[in-house]
Amino acid sequence: MAKMPRMNGAVTGNFGRAKVKAMPGTYELSKRTLTKQSLRIPRPDDVMQRYMDAYNNTDDPKLQKFLMETIRDYYNKRIQHV
Repeated sequence: MAKMPRMNGAVTGNFGRAKVKAMPGTYELSKRTLTKQSLRIPRPDDVMQRYMDAYNNTDDPKLQKFLMETIRDYYNKRIQHV
């Protein structure tokens, strides 16, 4: 038999402390800034160009490996869909 979720008691999630509410005004700020007009989602080609720039400008081997795999996967998917 499945165990029922707890229906009463303190709401937890912050390592045993009761959940903390956001500072007043935080919701209104995000409501204004997350509109369709203010969101700028870059095109996939622009993202890949940024990844290539990051790859060329970093010396971190882990980051270079991640970026190279991401770039390679993107172009392999593009080639398959042609």
